[in-house]
Amino acid sequence: MKLVFLLSLMVLCLPCKASISTSDYSTFGSSESEKGFHIPEATPKYSETSAVVGESSTWGKGAYKAFNGQIFSFESSCTYTFCRHCVESGSYFNIEIKRNNQNDIEKITVLIDGNDISISGKTILVNGESVHVPFDNKLIHIKHYGDYTKLESRRGILFLMWNSKDKLSLTLHKPYATCGLCGQLNDVPGENIDENIANSKISEDCPKAIAKQYEECEDGKRVVQWIVG
Repeated sequence: MKLVFLLSLMVLCLPCKASISTSDYSTFGSSESEKGFHIPEATPKYSETSAVVGESSTWGKGAYKAFNGQIFSFESSCTYTFCRHCVESGSYFNIEIKRNNQNDIEKITVLIDGNDISISGKTILVNGESVHVPFDNKLIHIKHYGDYTKLESRRGILFLMWNSKDKLSLTLHKPYATCGLCGQLNDVPGENIDENIANSKISEDCPKAIAKQYEECEDGKRVVQWIVG
């Protein structure tokens, strides 16, 4: 009886095991796995910057969809501003695009947060140096995304996706004053596409481009509405 009583006391005196909250574990893994790259505390997580404020894209032989949903196409081998943060000073980003004579995308240039990114096919230069994907620094992250390559701003400004031939898409996470082939955020359809193309051209030596403009019909089919030029 004395032995049973002593054992009971020992069991009662054992400390309870503290419960472990899931918040005690980092979603980035252990510190050992993070030694190769440190994310500053001020850097927003991707989950915090998932809001979509505007989307624009280009594909095929020179088709474009502006932020306002307007669809148009034109053929040119000149360099154009695809989208730029249009302010007098302190611009956050500038994206330029150049197609070749076959209207495939030849070069994409991105200026964002002090990074100068040049994309030609599968070759990517960051600040003049060739990089391999995936690539990280304190302000940008580049990774493969299926058949595409994806560039994300760690400050939650935007992300770009492209393939090595003819497709490029832009998603803005925050509202900015924009200009270029993407047009302006929250702009109503019907703006002068021909004038917008001319204003987005980088070199004045390039010939004037003739644009075909499209409308989205009620049944979802796209038809040529008129030729601007």
